[in-house]
Amino acid sequence: MKVDDKTPESALTSGLDAVRRIMLEAGRPIYVEFRATAAAGGLEATRFVRAVGTFESCGAALDSMPAGTRVWAGGQEPNWQLVVSAKEARFEQPGEKTVRFPAGAFLAPVKAGATRVIDAWSALDGGTVHAEMTEAMCSDGRSETAYGTRITLRYGSRTYEGCAATY
Repeated sequence: MKVDDKTPESALTSGLDAVRRIMLEAGRPIYVEFRATAAAGGLEATRFVRAVGTFESCGAALDSMPAGTRVWAGGQEPNWQLVVSAKEARFEQPGEKTVRFPAGAFLAPVKAGATRVIDAWSALDGGTVHAEMTEAMCSDGRSETAYGTRITLRYGSRTYEGCAATY
């Protein structure tokens, strides 16, 4: 089936190209998640979620995100991740206390190509998080993965840069 890339800045095509460039085994299948609408003769991709070159099967890819994940974001130096479900958002760093935020602010719809700005306060754990998520291809250049969203997150006095998958 033909897929026409209508994602902002051709993020789907850019993400696939990024994964192919860093794959350790050229020619291996790439698992791809995207949103599309039906079009004459195929699909029009409207949102790129992620492309991964390290899964042996689609089943393994589906199990790679925690159940119920609506947003997954992460980065390195230092390692961190933000996992959002319908019930809560969790900001996690190795060796640090997990900070939980209300999920609602992270789940609001956003226009394609727009930057989503999120400010949330943790009544449970204290602290405020400020996140800016922009729909654009994002890859760390080292893992065989590309994402459809770039994220800048501020928590406390630190700023974290990374990539995100939004479902």
